Amino acid sequence: GGVVVLGKPYRRSSLIQAMAEGVNIGVEAEWEKIEPTQRLALKNTVTSFNHIAELIEAGEPLPYGEVRESCGPLVDAIASDNYKDILRGVRSHDNYSYVHSLRVATFLGLFGKVLGIKGEDLTTLTTAGLLHDVGKMSIPPLVLNKPGKLTEDEFLVMKSHVNFTIDKLDHSEDIARGVLIIASQHHEKLDGTGYPYGLKGNQLNRLARMASIIDIFSAITDRRVYKDPVPPERALEIMANMEAQLDQPLLAAFREMLLDAGSY
Repeated sequence: GGVVVLGKPYRRSSLIQAMAEGVNIGVEAEWEKIEPTQRLALKNTVTSFNHIAELIEAGEPLPYGEVRESCGPLVDAIASDNYKDILRGVRSHDNYSYVHSLRVATFLGLFGKVLGIKGEDLTTLTTAGLLHDVGKMSIPPLVLNKPGKLTEDEFLVMKSHVNFTIDKLDHSEDIARGVLIIASQHHEKLDGTGYPYGLKGNQLNRLARMASIIDIFSAITDRRVYKDPVPPERALEIMANMEAQLDQPLLAAFREMLLDAGSY
């Protein structure tokens, strides 16, 4: 139990994946100690995320209905303000794309709840958080996990994850419009400096403005293999200086939510 075995010869990527799986076996075992709703939220979403990776590798469409259903316990945890063990439980997981996506899903759901989003719309918002970056599964690990600044060519590769995400979601059945908006616009900026479309001002949907704030906050405060997490207070200071790029009234509401709930 807890041992990953590889047969020779094996590729370097297989070794890295096996090491990650070994770490995650221990991390996920600790989830058994967590309160049931939060435990189920973690288990369901990691299973769904791993299945998504398998489907993408096989070139098959994503089962949106199944992903949405897997987010049910996460939505329940958010609705009852019973979510902090989810954020703590995922911290040491080795699949960074999953960690980031789950944190975005959780914070996006919390933010939506504060702004009055309820019921099925809250489920759509949370599901969008889990799916917003699935295109990163197509990015080579050496680019995705590179310490330091990307070269111009590497940044072009990194940006391509948005179009890949859109393509995968477009070929899946019954995708909610809000999911597509968040996936396609969460890297856009109010001043038009974002990507992939260079949208600006009123061209940006409000859901996308919310998702951009959450995505940036999570990226700054995430722990990476090459950096320690930035404290939330400092992350909010950095974001407050992005006044030309981020919706500042929404950012103020997000900051108030974090300070009131101690959500980080």
